[in-house]
Amino acid sequence: MKKGFSLTELIIYMLMSMIMLGIITVVFVSVSDSYKKTMSTFDVQREVEAAADQIRRDLNQSSLNSIVVYPSGSERNPGVSMISPCQEETFSKTTTSDSFVMTQNGGPRWGRYVFYTVLPRETKSGEQGSQYQGRMGNLVRWVWELDDKDISPYPSPTNVLPSQFSTKRAPFSIILRGVPLPTSPELQGLPHFKTNGVDYGGFQVAFVRQSCDKTGKVTSEYLTGVNPSKAVSPTDTGNVSELVQVNITNIYISELSGKLSAYSFSFTSYPKN
Repeated sequence: MKKGFSLTELIIYMLMSMIMLGIITVVFVSVSDSYKKTMSTFDVQREVEAAADQIRRDLNQSSLNSIVVYPSGSERNPGVSMISPCQEETFSKTTTSDSFVMTQNGGPRWGRYVFYTVLPRETKSGEQGSQYQGRMGNLVRWVWELDDKDISPYPSPTNVLPSQFSTKRAPFSIILRGVPLPTSPELQGLPHFKTNGVDYGGFQVAFVRQSCDKTGKVTSEYLTGVNPSKAVSPTDTGNVSELVQVNITNIYISELSGKLSAYSFSFTSYPKN
């Protein structure tokens, strides 16, 4: 005669099964959340580094004395403008390539200006992360091609502002979404980029200057928004390094959980022309 389970044993087995199922569920949810967070961070890093590659290429091809850093004057949004001796050649609908243009005298043909600016982005209805609504921006790149009569044999700064691409009817593209504006709250561990009292939010282009001792040895480096080609004030005694530093912070807000993924990236460029 086969003996079955007693009611007490059946209840114990059911409780043990429920406990095991609960443990498995907790582990699965934890692993799933960790995977989603890792993938979100990876996506943020990939997008920031792709944008950095584009900015680095433009800076390397530019001339140092043509670079203007914003906010400056009436332009309040963080950004930068620079001259370029290149023209974009479109090979397909998805890819483009730059070609370096020379004059008949063997010098660069400074035929266009490249602009970057952080513009406030539209807030989506029901968007997570309410503390960042209206305080996030998109990093926009646009190009202003010069007419032959406007081209100078010498590189110089432009008086056009980065935010004027709509009035110039110039082609533009968003190269990075989710850049904190100066008005956005600071994340713990990721403060805004600030130099000489100017808040650049999550995008800053600055000139690297050096402090030296009496023997000429470099003792420290610091950032400034003043182009080294400008006259140095009595209070700014640092030596010109001819280096440009770019700092970028990107924030991604998950549409499902509302959690933030943030990534900060910095690099130094040397305009060669």
